[in-house]
Amino acid sequence: MLKLLSLILWGATIMVFVDHTLGYLIEGGEFLELTIDATVLGLGLLTVGLGVWEAILLLKDPKGVLHKRKA
Repeated sequence: MLKLLSLILWGATIMVFVDHTLGYLIEGGEFLELTIDATVLGLGLLTVGLGVWEAILLLKDPKGVLHKRKA
């Protein structure tokens, strides 16, 4: 299930890169923002991504830890 987590985090990385690139090209200014708001947004994005991954892990239960499988 680490492939799914990797896909989620790479998707978030590409989204942030496109957002920063378009903001830089359209509005000018700095490419990377080192403000509290940008940091909180990044941490929030990471938290949501990890939460979605955890929810999928709980629903799929790939190793059968939560629900014993019948033989």
